[in-house]
Amino acid sequence: MMYFQPQSMNETLQVIKEGKGRITFIAGGTNVIPDMRAKVVKPDVLVDLSRVKSLSYIKEDKKKIQIGGLTTISELASSKVIQKYAPILSEAAQQLGNPLVRNRATIAGNLADASPAADTTVPLLILDAKVIA
Repeated sequence: MMYFQPQSMNETLQVIKEGKGRITFIAGGTNVIPDMRAKVVKPDVLVDLSRVKSLSYIKEDKKKIQIGGLTTISELASSKVIQKYAPILSEAAQQLGNPLVRNRATIAGNLADASPAADTTVPLLILDAKVIA
C-alpha cells in the first residue's frame, strides 16, 4: 500500500491523478482504520487529507452556514455559529462518541461512512443541508 499526506488541494489532485488502484481517503480515520484492521477496506493507495487545511472551516455567509468536510466533530460542537443557527447539529456533535473520537472524526467522514452511528446525518437532514462536492 502507498501512503500520501498532501498539504494542499493541488497536491491532493496530483496524487489522485497519478494514483493507481483503489484510493481510500482518510482524515480522522475513526472509521477507515478499524475497517483496514478488519480487512474490510484494502486500499492500494491511502490518501491522508488531514493536513489540507483549506477543507476545515465553519463560515456564516448570507444566512447560510458553510462547513468544510474536514471540520472535526469537536469544532462543530463548540462553534458559536453552529450553536446559534443550528443548535440541533451542535447537540448531536456533543453526543457523538467520546472526546478522543470527536477530536479526530470529521463531518465528511461521519456522512460518507454511512454508519448507523452517523450522528450528524439526521440534524443535517432536518436543517435541509446540501452536500457540495
